[in-house]
Amino acid sequence: MNKYITLLPFLILSFSLHAEIVKNSHGEMIQLNSNGTWKKIKESNQSNTAPLENNQLLVIEAKDGNDNPVKVNTLVKILESTINIHATKETVSQYIHLTSIMTKLDLKNEYSFVPRESLVTFDRSILEVYLKYTSKNDFGADVTGDNIIRYDLQTQKIIP
Repeated sequence: MNKYITLLPFLILSFSLHAEIVKNSHGEMIQLNSNGTWKKIKESNQSNTAPLENNQLLVIEAKDGNDNPVKVNTLVKILESTINIHATKETVSQYIHLTSIMTKLDLKNEYSFVPRESLVTFDRSILEVYLKYTSKNDFGADVTGDNIIRYDLQTQKIIP
């Protein structure tokens, strides 16, 4: 039973990762799913400490490999919150920053790292950050990559 509970966030994440976020002719953000369906996404221009809602799109500033600010489109999913965790833009920004630092450490050429988009999932006391990025390989060509890091918000530790 615990195996299924552990796999549930990964299954939900894998279904939600096969989506593309675009703007329609009215300037609204639309999530295009791989199965042909679409859904409007609420875009947030609120303060950093206001509570977030499910399926909310944020634009977070992260740093690339040269410490230049880059805008990262971030989709926030809140699956289940059983403990008193306040999901705010500031919290999401901090964990995306931490994930980008850890991702840069794994690259051969960390100066070519550019974060592109992310998906942040809150599930009980677990925060999962899926970060898509581009970097340059040994031949100087752009390659895309991704990284998933899970954090336990109660103990403030990374889940291996």
